[in-house]
Amino acid sequence: MRRGRSSVEASSSELRELFNRFGFVLTEEQVVLGSTVENLDLGVFRDFLEPQGLEVRSEPQPALEQDILNRGLAAEDDGKLVPTLYGLLCFGRNPQSPPPTSNAWIECVAYKGLDRADEVILTGKARSAYRNKLQAIVGSKVLFEVFADCVVITSPGELPNCLREESALAGGHPRSRNELMANFLLVRGLMEKRGRGLPIVRREMITFNGTEPSLCNERLERYVRLTLWRRKPTA
Repeated sequence: MRRGRSSVEASSSELRELFNRFGFVLTEEQVVLGSTVENLDLGVFRDFLEPQGLEVRSEPQPALEQDILNRGLAAEDDGKLVPTLYGLLCFGRNPQSPPPTSNAWIECVAYKGLDRADEVILTGKARSAYRNKLQAIVGSKVLFEVFADCVVITSPGELPNCLREESALAGGHPRSRNELMANFLLVRGLMEKRGRGLPIVRREMITFNGTEPSLCNERLERYVRLTLWRRKPTA
C-alpha cells in the first residue's frame, strides 16, 4: 500500500477489503469495525447450536474465542478478535450500534405518485437483523418503496453465482449469497432454501391482477430490484 512516498505492507483490514472488492471474501465474513465480542449474545449462540445436536451445557467445552472463530462469528483483524457481519447480524445484542451497520435497516417509503419526485406520504424503518433476513453490503440498506402503480424492493448486491433473472423467477436452483446467514435462518425455521419465494410471488401476482413481477439484476451498480405492479402498466 502507498502511504505518502513509501510502500508498506497492507493491514489485515486493508487486505480483506481488497479481497472482498474482487469477490474473494464473502460479505458476511467481513469484520465489523467498532464492534467487539462483547456485542455478541452467547445465549442466542447456544440456542442456535442445540437444535443441531451439539452439546453446549456439559463440560468440557471448547474455548469461547476459538468456538466463535471456528464458526465464523468473528475473525482476527490485526491481532484482535472482531465480530463478522454474520456474527453481528445473527447473534448481536444490538446489530445496528456499530457505525458500519448503522444503515442495516429496511427503509420503507410510500409516495403519492409514480416516482421519487412525488410527495412522500409515509416513511418508516424495519429492523433488519436476522429476524427480517438481510443480505447486506456494509453501509447499504434494503429499500421498500410503494408508488401509486407499483411496489419496488431494492436490495444491495447481485444475484449470487451469476444466477439469471429468468431462472430466479422460475425457481431455478436456489443459491445463497450469504451461506452462513442462510443456514442460520434455516436452523431457526425462518426459511427453506428451496427457491420457492419468487415463484410464489409470481403466482400470487398473476392471481391478483394478471401481472408478472419484474426482476432487475444491476451488476454494475450492484443491486437487485423487484417490481410488483399494483395495476397493469399502460403501454
